[in-house]
Amino acid sequence: LGSPTKSENARVQLAFLCVVAKGLEGVPVEVYDPVFSQKDEEVIKSLGFTPSSLNLEGKHPTPHPTLYYMPHCCRSLYANLLNTNWSPTVITNLTIIGNAFTMYLLNAIGKDGRKSTEAMRRLAPATVTTPIPVYPKHPEALSDTALMIFPLEKILELPQQTFASRPPDPTLDHELARRK
Repeated sequence: LGSPTKSENARVQLAFLCVVAKGLEGVPVEVYDPVFSQKDEEVIKSLGFTPSSLNLEGKHPTPHPTLYYMPHCCRSLYANLLNTNWSPTVITNLTIIGNAFTMYLLNAIGKDGRKSTEAMRRLAPATVTTPIPVYPKHPEALSDTALMIFPLEKILELPQQTFASRPPDPTLDHELARRK
């Protein structure tokens, strides 16, 4: 998400999150970014969201349906989220608003790139991706952003070996390492 007090793109992304949250009708929203300042957290609280100080580097177990809002996050965060929930029934609990996996798969160069996109590659045939329209005044704020779901009927169509072993953990992304 970035710092809404320092970045116009982050403010646009936060405004989009407000629209999404309004549609969720009272569902609690927890927000985290390691770059948040105290002022950012005050802004987030004023919008009715709960700032979190817990950095799990994307390794969030998801035992019930959960929406993850991850615009422009590094591929390591996506890999960690998918790997942590790597089972045909649990993966269906994930709904992600973030960069379409195709962008990461097309740009996966070298061993580290392939390692951090392995879960995305395996799930690609079962991922239903709906692009989010670009906001014309700030096209970069939500560029390549999509809603991604993993319907059980599509997951069950994947080859049996898809979930036989968990994808490799990604190499720690430089962005994650810097924000620790």
